[in-house]
Amino acid sequence: MKKIKILIVEDDLKQSELLAIMIKRFFARFDISGKNEDFNNGQSFGYSDNLSIDFATDCKEASIKIQSFNYSLITLDGSLADGDHGRDLLKLMNFDEIKRTIIISGDLKFIEECRENNMLCLQKPIPINTLEEFLFEINRSLDLCSP
Repeated sequence: MKKIKILIVEDDLKQSELLAIMIKRFFARFDISGKNEDFNNGQSFGYSDNLSIDFATDCKEASIKIQSFNYSLITLDGSLADGDHGRDLLKLMNFDEIKRTIIISGDLKFIEECRENNMLCLQKPIPINTLEEFLFEINRSLDLCSP
């Protein structure tokens, strides 16, 4: 089975945890997740050997993680910790990494910029069914797993 590694770039730890739970529930239907570990101070949220979720709160931390791991999916907020912004991180990412990124932000200008560049975007707050539709689309286009 394909291993799925996800990076959530978000400075609000409660938002990160909620998003991780929603993603975990989505992938649970594909029977890739087994054990459920607790949220670990914003660092990692491992579910099984086949699904793991990492977290970053600013551009530096996210950039280091992106360079260190080949993430199947990256979610990216606009406003980040330390005065960083998601558009700063996008400038550091290659085309393939950007292709695997979903923008999840309340920053309407950032969302508009990303949509103009044909990126997948969700505006906060996110209805659960909307996130699930996006995850289905990402799963289908990146061939992460099959039911």
